[in-house]
Amino acid sequence: MTAEIAVREGPPPVLSLLGPVEVLRGDSRFSLGGPQVKRMIVALVEAGGKPVSHDRLKEWVWQGQPTDGYPADALHGLASAVRKAFKDTGISASLGKEGLSYRLRIADEHVDVRLFREEVRQAVHLLASGQDTPAVRLLNQALARSKGEPLTGLDGRLVGQYREALGTEVTQARLVLAAARIKGGEHGEQIAPLKAVVEQDRDNVAAAWLLMHAYFRDHRWELAHRVLQGVPTAPEFLRDLERRMLKSDPDLYRPEAIDLPGAPAPPVIVTRVDTPEPDEPQQKQEEPQQEKPQKPKGPGQRDKRHQHQPRRG
Repeated sequence: MTAEIAVREGPPPVLSLLGPVEVLRGDSRFSLGGPQVKRMIVALVEAGGKPVSHDRLKEWVWQGQPTDGYPADALHGLASAVRKAFKDTGISASLGKEGLSYRLRIADEHVDVRLFREEVRQAVHLLASGQDTPAVRLLNQALARSKGEPLTGLDGRLVGQYREALGTEVTQARLVLAAARIKGGEHGEQIAPLKAVVEQDRDNVAAAWLLMHAYFRDHRWELAHRVLQGVPTAPEFLRDLERRMLKSDPDLYRPEAIDLPGAPAPPVIVTRVDTPEPDEPQQKQEEPQQEKPQKPKGPGQRDKRHQHQPRRG
């Protein structure tokens, strides 16, 4: 009873995936064990509360090595280690065995990725209704959950795919925040973070678009031109933006000029790695009316709650 009261008085414990895989509670950090235990936890959390088959878990845990070399009792031992890892963290996580699968049930409030997505979703909604100040506050709160490279220190093919997908989500949130701040007159402060995104991904035209706007508003037009030159295949709207800058088009100072032409609202991505589980045959039939997802490149402002379908490959 005393332990429960202590947990409630302090900050809620949160399982961190947007950085090292561990549990954070205030200034306290809880280790979850070795790499195999962490990979199993990541696999179960990534499944979003759905059962994950033994074969799938073996692929996550043992990195694609022949699964017949790892009997079911090896997973049983890891499952026990997962339960033990959560025991003293304050997180109520239920790991159950269902036939030849395991399912992890854990509340959204205890998983940083889920909290991050909800905060970004709310921020996009606020931006769409013109409430920029609380939206920026929420975006900063969401991005504060990113503590370096997602899944730091873990390796494996599926881990790598999930890490890349989570990194994309964080980058998209940064672009949404940058767009809101540039509109609010904070263009100078956004140059460094946008430049970092562009240097990491030359094909990210949304980041290039925003960086060009930031340079233009900072009266550094020659640097805006260099950004365009660095894009491998610059779309026509980037070239048109440069032409307008050369003419000192006053409309470029209007807030709506920041919006990327034709860009959808940034979705809150619910990422699934690789192919769906074979025991999920009804997934496609359950979503017959869902729009075909687009790969977002821009920080649009309309609140369309798109979700990416599971990643293939």
